[in-house]
Amino acid sequence: MDGIEDLLKEAADHLSDQDYPAACRCLLAANEQKTLEAGFVEGIVPVFLDAGAYDQVIALLEGVAARRALTREEKGNLAAALNDRAVERFRAGDLEAGEKLCEQAVKADPTLSSPHTNLGKLCYHRGEAMRALWHYVDALDRDADNTAARFNLGLLYAESGLFTAAAEQFRRILDLDPDYPGIHSELGMVLLERGEREEAEKVLRAGMAREPENDSILSNLGYIAILAQREEEAEGMWTKSLHANPDNVASLQNLACLMALRDRWDEAMDFLTRLNKVNGDLARKFLRDDEKSEQPKFAALSDRPEYRAIVRQKV
Repeated sequence: MDGIEDLLKEAADHLSDQDYPAACRCLLAANEQKTLEAGFVEGIVPVFLDAGAYDQVIALLEGVAARRALTREEKGNLAAALNDRAVERFRAGDLEAGEKLCEQAVKADPTLSSPHTNLGKLCYHRGEAMRALWHYVDALDRDADNTAARFNLGLLYAESGLFTAAAEQFRRILDLDPDYPGIHSELGMVLLERGEREEAEKVLRAGMAREPENDSILSNLGYIAILAQREEEAEGMWTKSLHANPDNVASLQNLACLMALRDRWDEAMDFLTRLNKVNGDLARKFLRDDEKSEQPKFAALSDRPEYRAIVRQKV
C-alpha cells in the first residue's frame, strides 16, 4: 500500500492531468490512513469546484466528515457542490435527484441561499406556488442580494396580482444589477398594471437603451404605444420585436389584431399563421376566444380554410 505522501503526490499528478476522479480516489485513500487536515482540504477543494467536479467534492468531503467534523468553510464547499450538482440534474430533467441534492445542500450548510432558490423553482414547476414563495423568502433571509430568488419572488407576486409587492422586488434588483435579464421588461409591465404608464414606458426605454434587440422590451413598448394611440409607433415596435425574435407570440398576436383593425386581412392571416406555427394551442385559443367576444376582430377571416384549420385543430 502506498504511503500517505505517495498518495498525495499521486493525487497532485492526477490533478495536473485534470483526472479528477483518480485524484479524488488518491485523496480518499490518504484520508483513510490519516485524516486530511482542514487547511489542506480547504485549499484543494476549490480546484475541483472550479473544474465542475462536483461528485468528487462531495465524495471527498463526505469521506473527511466520516472522520472529523467539517469546518464552516468545508461545509460551505460541500453545500455548494451539492447545489451545483443539483442544478445539473435539474437541467437533465432528473427533478427527483435534483431535489434530494438541494435538500442535502441545505442540511450541509443551512446558511447557503442558492439551494432554497432552486427548491423554489422546483416547487413552482410543480404548481406549488406557496411552497415556492417560502423557499424564495428563505433564500432572501440568507442572502438579501440573491437576485434570482428576488426575481422569481417578484414574478409570483405579479401572477397573484400583488403588483406593488412585485414592483418592490424588481426595483431592488434594478438597484443591485441593472443588467439582470428581463428586469426592465417585468418591472415595466408591473408598473403598467398599477396604472403608471409613463413610468412604465420610462423603465422600458431605459431597458431598450441597454438591450436594443430585446424582443420582450420592444413588444411591451409597442403595447404601451397602442394604449397611447400611437399606432404607427406600436407597429414599428412589434415589427422590430419580430426581427429580434420571430417567435414572439405577443407581437404576432398584436400585429394580427392591428392588421385586422386596418382591414388588411391577408397580413392579419399571415400573422395568425405564423402564430399557429409557433404555438398552435395558443393560436387556437386566441381565435376561439375572439369568436366568443361581442365584436370579433377576425370575423372577416372565418371562411378562409387556413383560419378554419387553426380553429378546428385538435388539442
